[in-house]
Amino acid sequence: MDAEKTSKGLSNKDLMSLSSTQKLLQYIDKYRQRFPKAAITPELIFTSANTYYNAERYNDAIPVYRQIVSDYPQYKDAAKASRMLGQCYVFIKEYDKAITLYQTLLSK
Repeated sequence: MDAEKTSKGLSNKDLMSLSSTQKLLQYIDKYRQRFPKAAITPELIFTSANTYYNAERYNDAIPVYRQIVSDYPQYKDAAKASRMLGQCYVFIKEYDKAITLYQTLLSK
């Protein structure tokens, strides 16, 4: 569906404003608060972070990626979440934070 809408001229930012996307983010937030230990929770949180990232809402994505890295370090995409967090810092021009994060990743 997203590819179809994008091909019709809607950007990722436009898709973010759709009520279905907003409802998805609200659902994920409620679910992760209610079931923080559920096996699917890290995947849902990652989906939420990526949704913000794709909509270029980097300031919203940052705390969500941070939650994955800190609360779910064993999650299969935790390293990717760290890299995405670094990209968010770059996009908002917080280069010192990005460099520190990337140096930490390289030292592991």
